[in-house]
Amino acid sequence: MRVEVVEWRWRCNARDPCYATPMRLQVSAVLSILLVSAVACSGGSDDDAPDDSSAASSTGPSATQGATTTQGSVTNATAQAATGSTTTNGATSGFGGMGGPTTTNGTSNAANTGNTTSPSSGGAGGSGNTTSSGGSGGGATACEFDGGGNPGRVCIKGKKYYLNGINVAWDQWVGDLVNYNASNFESMFAALEASGGNSIRWWWFIDGENQLTFQGNLVQPLSQNIFDNLDAAFDAAAEHGVLIMPVFLSFDIENSGREFLVTDAAATDAFVTNVVAPLVERYNDHPGLGLWEIMNEGDWLLTEEMGTVSTADYQRFHAKMAAGIHRADADALVTTGSASFKYLESSNNILSDAALQAAAGGDALAYLDVYQTHYYGWMHGDGWSYEPWIKSSTEWQADGKPILIGEFPCRGEDSRWTTLQMHVESVNQGFAGTFCWAYFDNRADSEGTWANAEPAMAAIAAQIPGAITGE
Repeated sequence: MRVEVVEWRWRCNARDPCYATPMRLQVSAVLSILLVSAVACSGGSDDDAPDDSSAASSTGPSATQGATTTQGSVTNATAQAATGSTTTNGATSGFGGMGGPTTTNGTSNAANTGNTTSPSSGGAGGSGNTTSSGGSGGGATACEFDGGGNPGRVCIKGKKYYLNGINVAWDQWVGDLVNYNASNFESMFAALEASGGNSIRWWWFIDGENQLTFQGNLVQPLSQNIFDNLDAAFDAAAEHGVLIMPVFLSFDIENSGREFLVTDAAATDAFVTNVVAPLVERYNDHPGLGLWEIMNEGDWLLTEEMGTVSTADYQRFHAKMAAGIHRADADALVTTGSASFKYLESSNNILSDAALQAAAGGDALAYLDVYQTHYYGWMHGDGWSYEPWIKSSTEWQADGKPILIGEFPCRGEDSRWTTLQMHVESVNQGFAGTFCWAYFDNRADSEGTWANAEPAMAAIAAQIPGAITGE
């Protein structure tokens, strides 16, 4: 028996009016219920959706607090000194091993204090292999991790990094690559370096408008202007010790009518040949390149989420993209930005090596090196949660790959998680890096900016400095 609770998220971007998209959560029961969250939306990013507590009693996975990791945990004393947070509860023994947020009389506690363990450069978890079958690329064979779970680091060009990053996500919506503002990016890279940040997540082609040209469904080669601008961006990033994680596309292709980039195999092939491969070949060995992200929150395109893309097409698209990136450079690292753990956790991983290689007709290069999940405040309820920090990364997904938290609110989550808690528990639970949303104050959402993120990122860098510069 199954109940399907459909919860509508209001989605906005920098250019279009707000519109609603669903998140379907499946649980055991008999009937179908449609719950519509009526909320005001002011525009901006896609992450302002409400938490519908009325659905909580019957939806989602168990929110039991799984076993936590202690290796590599961050001490709270330094974190507090950097952020000015205060101690309020003794429900857990400091940040090390904290299973989740606690409340007292309905009020969220700020940073936990008490006895904590010292940081370890090896990170929480660790794996005897850098990833499951398919390898880890990027010179990963030069990195060794202790056994016991997912690596709490990403191996990039032979060094182990904790990615202490932030989303750009754009300076100009679908305009950064053709109208690159060198001053804005130089200021951002300098600010990150000064505060111990080492990476950015940067949306590139987004919905396919403006920066791509098409003949029918087929993308044409990029303009030289784009390469010139990216040369400048990568050089500036490297000068400040910042790694760029480019995001090729976003679910926003649905808005522009370009789902065919996913559903039409020939269109995918043209995108790989004319856009992806030339970029990977040019920049993968650049010291300013970290890893490549296929798509932002593509799960919203799935028919299960009331989109228009079948799971089979979605898997084929990711398989072709991953294989194309690995074929362009054998050392390339590939990830994709899953909207949550729903289609990523061990019990329902539609992007496993086996699934992607089957979708690619057995192509051994069709695999992800690094997994990635996102989190916003509506992703939990009574008895279910996709909050990354309530379990270790290995309990969420046991494939042995590093897992990034690619989006979460830079401002924290009201009455639940402080910004500092989110960052600290990402280390303690064995994740390999974080990118909160977002650096530039150019969006109408209220998820936070660099001013919110900087103190917590500085605290992380102070505790694990070796992992910031690459061990």
